[in-house]
Amino acid sequence: IVSIPGIAPANAELEWILMGVSVSLALISAIVAYQFYVKKPEAPKKVAHALGPVYRFIDKKYLVDEFYFGTIINPLVRVSKQTWYFIDVNFIDKITYLISDLMVGGGQLIRTSQTGNMQQYAMYIGVGLVVVISIIIMR
Repeated sequence: IVSIPGIAPANAELEWILMGVSVSLALISAIVAYQFYVKKPEAPKKVAHALGPVYRFIDKKYLVDEFYFGTIINPLVRVSKQTWYFIDVNFIDKITYLISDLMVGGGQLIRTSQTGNMQQYAMYIGVGLVVVISIIIMR
């Protein structure tokens, strides 16, 4: 057995005592649970009533959840809602509406040029041809 500097060697007697205590507590808990929930199911209600506020405090898990929600979760939810409102409503929604309005306006503009009138299309081709030839000649 290698000893580690600064750490005392294990005591076998202490290990046996600790094992005995833990096994005894497990057996006692099992016996009490059997008595409470099988033999005398009304006993837990009597104990709860006898302990009063201590039982209610333990039953509410030492009020840890209430503290956690009150100090961390609820303030975080409030800040998140305010951030969502500020960023999403004031910026993202407005940009989305602006882009959709631009697309609708562009579609309406293109719709006016797409009439199905063949003579109008021929005129657009002619005007385009004149513009291109003018640019080439003016160079």
